[in-house]
Amino acid sequence: MVQHFFHEVTNHLTVCLGTLEKNLPAPIPLKGLGSGKMLRSLLVQRLSEQPIESFDENVAKLACTATELVHSASLCHDDIIDQTELRRGQPTVWKQTGVPGALLVGDLLIVESFHVIGTSQLPEMIMDFANTLKTLCTAEMDQELRRGTIADEQRWRAICKEKTGSLFAFPARWSCWHDQPLSQALQQSGELLGCAYQMFDDILDILGTEELSGKSLGTDAERNKLTIPGARQQQRTYVLQALSRTMQEAHDVLAPWPSAQRAIEVYITQDLTPLFQRLLPDLEHPLTQQPCIALAAAV
Repeated sequence: MVQHFFHEVTNHLTVCLGTLEKNLPAPIPLKGLGSGKMLRSLLVQRLSEQPIESFDENVAKLACTATELVHSASLCHDDIIDQTELRRGQPTVWKQTGVPGALLVGDLLIVESFHVIGTSQLPEMIMDFANTLKTLCTAEMDQELRRGTIADEQRWRAICKEKTGSLFAFPARWSCWHDQPLSQALQQSGELLGCAYQMFDDILDILGTEELSGKSLGTDAERNKLTIPGARQQQRTYVLQALSRTMQEAHDVLAPWPSAQRAIEVYITQDLTPLFQRLLPDLEHPLTQQPCIALAAAV
């Protein structure tokens, strides 16, 4: 895989974080915040590899960079809320700087994300970005303020799509913004892929290990934040079925655009599925039986 686009995003993100770091009154290692999996940008990288005429590399780069900044900001804030002490194998920001410092770092990253989007000089993109963040925050508040209530599938799926799917959908949509029908389909596909990733992350919090995941686990249960519906012994099977169904939907919605659909197949088989298998090895067999995964693997 030639990762030209992905490297462009990584470099842009590194420059943004480095500039912010230099202007801080205290030494806080912001560059480390850009060292994650970058799954949202990797999704757009897969689109860039296909012959999609409407793909706009410059706008896509801005959308991905801003998205990664917001994602890092959300981790700073989420880790405070959940009292998470480990992230990406390192102490979380609040453990390094204290709660006030981590809050302000998150705020600074959000401000920087709007600065990045503003350079696009596309008012509709700026407004869409603001709406995306509003959707994300509202879903986070919904989940947080209803701690202790019993989850149901409809609410769980909606929170997964809005909280996590929104940040997968935004860069996917704007990467092909010149083609509105395709852009809207990528919005739907991105929401579903992000939803699938959050579903996996929820089961990882229950069944995973800190050694493989590199982060603190079990915080949902500790804080009485009920995510996955059903009794604990049923949740593994339930999530496997939901994952398969959701990723299949993300694939199928792009049927009218074979090149974009191929990008999603590659993303599922080469990026998402190996990650799921590495973090929860016992999920390997059910996931590889998924129709669109088998299709892409055979090509």
